[in-house]
This record gives sequence, structure tokens and C-alpha cells, in this order.
Amino acid sequence: MVRMALLLVLAAGSTLAHDQTVLTSMGPRVFVQPQDKVLAQLVAGGDWETVVVLLNMTAVPMQYKLNFYDESGLPLPLTFVTFPDNQTVTDVGSVGRLLPGGSFNFSLSKDGPLRVSWAVLTYDDTLGRLGGNAVLRQYNADNVPGAIFEAVVPFSNLNDYKFFMPYDNQNGFQTAMALVNTGTLTSQVSLTFLDNLGATQFVQTLTIPAGNHLAFSVPTQFPPSAGKFGTIYVQGSTSFLAGLGLRFNPAGPFTSVPILNWSGMFP
Repeated sequence: MVRMALLLVLAAGSTLAHDQTVLTSMGPRVFVQPQDKVLAQLVAGGDWETVVVLLNMTAVPMQYKLNFYDESGLPLPLTFVTFPDNQTVTDVGSVGRLLPGGSFNFSLSKDGPLRVSWAVLTYDDTLGRLGGNAVLRQYNADNVPGAIFEAVVPFSNLNDYKFFMPYDNQNGFQTAMALVNTGTLTSQVSLTFLDNLGATQFVQTLTIPAGNHLAFSVPTQFPPSAGKFGTIYVQGSTSFLAGLGLRFNPAGPFTSVPILNWSGMFP
């Protein structure tokens, strides 16, 4: 299923409470900071769009930087439209200032060839907190003119290197996953498939180089999971990893699947 292989799309919008400047340098390969947040997959073009919303939840103005990266972790220029001013920008990201309670929305263009990427949000969390989400949207879904499917997904932590994710590949449904190695070292990512009693079904390992991104259909990547349901326990060999899950209905619509972790999982 093409939709599942793509997974996500990036878009967003701005308000009058936002001041924006664009980035003008391609810069080095991605290096994340402890306070950074990650959108584990973006898709733009080929009738896919992502709408991104950033929100300042504090009582002071907040500076932020949002950078786009390709599947290898290199800066990636993308075309996006800001709202409500409808400015069209092509760049490797956006730098801005959000007033208290202010938000910024923008949309990655659905026109042109398909582009798969991911993004990092950087800000000073000692001053306040930024929130937001991304809306993954597919137009003309399943080649039906006017049909639109979408799912809302959150930002991920860059250090979600241990997490559980439910999966269900029964009755034509399929689960998909995106993983990003947000660190500077290659990570060996172990995926342990558990049944509903917690017993191990099988274990697989993915090698993800530094800054690299993978997106895949779970039953396609791991055929023993086809037609089954349970939980995937994911653990990286380094302390840097971000993940995202999606669930695809055989009738066309899709929704997000939560990444589950808690402080007690970490030694």
C-alpha cells in the first residue's frame, strides 16, 4: 500500500502572533540537543501534505527553530505555505518567535514529486514550553477525487530509545512505523514482538545509521506479524531514537498509534 510506505506529511500555519525568518544555509548533518522534539516523518508532494502547528504555552515570548532533514539526516529544502499570511517559502526550515499564547501554522506543499523527510524542533525549554502537532493529510485518497484522509500526530522525544507500540494486522488492517536515529552513532534497534499474554513471538533487528530515517509497513517488513496483533517492544543500542506509528484501515482511512513509555523503563 503506497500510503503506508509514505506514512506522514508535514504542514503548518502561522498567526499574527508570530514573527518568522527563514534559514539560508544548508548547514551540517543534524545534531540534536536534549530539549529538542522530533516529527518522525514528513511527506510532501504526490497528493500528500503535512500541516504543522506550533504553540507557545508560556507567558513569555519564545524563539524556536524547525529544521527539515532527508532520510540520511542531511538538511532538506522543502516548500511550505504559512498561514494566515499565505507566504510561500522554500528552505531547509523556519526560525521564528512566538508571543505568549501565539501559534504558527504552515503547510508543506502537496504539489510536485513525493518527498519524504523528518524534522527537529529546537527551543530553550528553561524559558518555557512549546507544544504542537502535525496533521498528516492525503488528498484524492485511493484515487477517489475529493477524498481526503488525515491523522493527527504528536511531536516525539529524541530519546525514545525504549518504547512499546501496539500493532494490529488482522482483517486487512496494517500497522506502519517510522523510526529516526537522532544521535551521532549507528544504532542497532531491536524489535521484540509480543502476543497479548506478553510472550515473545519473534525478534528482529534494524541497523539505523546516525541521522537516518526509516518508514515501513510492519507486516511487509516483518512477514511473521502478518495477520496477527500484539505489542512491539522497541529498544535502541544508543540513547537516541524517535518513533511514530500509524494504523491503516483497508477501507482507506488511517490514524496514529501512540508510542508508550514511562520513566520506570529507563535504568
